[in-house]
Amino acid sequence: MADYNLEGMLDKFGVVDVMDAKLYKAVTTTDGEWDNVSTFTAEPIAVLDTLTVTNINCEGPIKEIKGGRGGQTLLKYGKTYTFEATDVLGRYGVLTGIFGAQAAENKNYLTITDKFAPLMTLVGETQVVDKDTGVRQLIKIVIPYLLPNSIFNLAQQSDGDASTFDLSGMINDFSETAFVADAASTKYSSGGDREYYFFATDIGLAELEKTPYADAFAATVVPVV
Repeated sequence: MADYNLEGMLDKFGVVDVMDAKLYKAVTTTDGEWDNVSTFTAEPIAVLDTLTVTNINCEGPIKEIKGGRGGQTLLKYGKTYTFEATDVLGRYGVLTGIFGAQAAENKNYLTITDKFAPLMTLVGETQVVDKDTGVRQLIKIVIPYLLPNSIFNLAQQSDGDASTFDLSGMINDFSETAFVADAASTKYSSGGDREYYFFATDIGLAELEKTPYADAFAATVVPVV
């Protein structure tokens, strides 16, 4: 059996299924940081357990610097991340929380509007399969800042496939890994890598319910000079 940590679980793995997901309204601190403790204190806006597609896509680079003989690519900069999901069942909480629907107080009317959803935090659960042992282990995928597209299409037809519901959106960066300058050099005095989503064990996720992300992660990237 693989070790119960991400190094062991992701040593040689296969992904064979979609994720189940919970969506929370993302809470941000006054200084612009993701407040994971407050986010996870609230009840989820929606619990999604009938998804048929869940993809995290990356595109880039945003910019390339070319020069020298032959116009070679010298530097690449920037990536963009998107989330793609399709649900085979519609849900009241998704209509009101993500697609911008407005409900009457007596719940007898539900109006579709042009409102967009706020930033969401997505916690997905899927399973990875160890290549050598075949053991399946649950793993969490957390997207702290997901901005849903909030596009609601209602397709109706008497034959063919049933209607599905698009829960796709953009993934925004939520933190930045701080670089620490080498004592003998000021070359890396500031700046860092922007973070977009992360994997976690269920133990790691439970820790984020009571500990700020920066403290729980506690990783310092020291550049090689």
